[in-house]
Amino acid sequence: MTEYVVEASDDEFVLPITGFVCAGLEDGVVIDDAPVHVDLLLHNKDFTETARIRIADSAYRPRVLGLSERRAGVERAVATAESTLVLEFEGGEALEVPAGEYEAWEVEGPGLVKVIAPAGGGEPAIFDATSETRTIRPDEPLPRDLEAALKSFGLPRPTEAFELRRTTGRTKSIELRAATEQRED
Repeated sequence: MTEYVVEASDDEFVLPITGFVCAGLEDGVVIDDAPVHVDLLLHNKDFTETARIRIADSAYRPRVLGLSERRAGVERAVATAESTLVLEFEGGEALEVPAGEYEAWEVEGPGLVKVIAPAGGGEPAIFDATSETRTIRPDEPLPRDLEAALKSFGLPRPTEAFELRRTTGRTKSIELRAATEQRED
């Protein structure tokens, strides 16, 4: 698998989806006959890597549908320092999704890339191939910040091994995922 990295450039973060093609649309949970969010599905030209852009405002659905129907190619994709997602496509079309009161958008993929607009704006949370990742097993102590986060949300300690991943930028965030490796004693 290619090691994808989000590159910082001036006041922007370059997302590694240039050359990807819009391939489909998935609606989120439907409430009152409207999806809560809309997902733009993308893949690279040889179909070996995928990405998903989740937009929390379903008003973007007609534009996302049009891009996927045209199989529009991504020419440039950046997140600004204030968490506006800017996508430029072949033919000059662009899609901008500003930060909002909630997590307005999220890019997941390719590879280990995950970029999230924080509620209220500010620098996006960025995870990629350079993110610090460690596996924590049930018999190991939790890092203090994770222990405090679990306690503040009233969540129990995980009972299985899991991966703890930290952001690469100035926005401090963590992600917990199922462990991908098992330790041999």
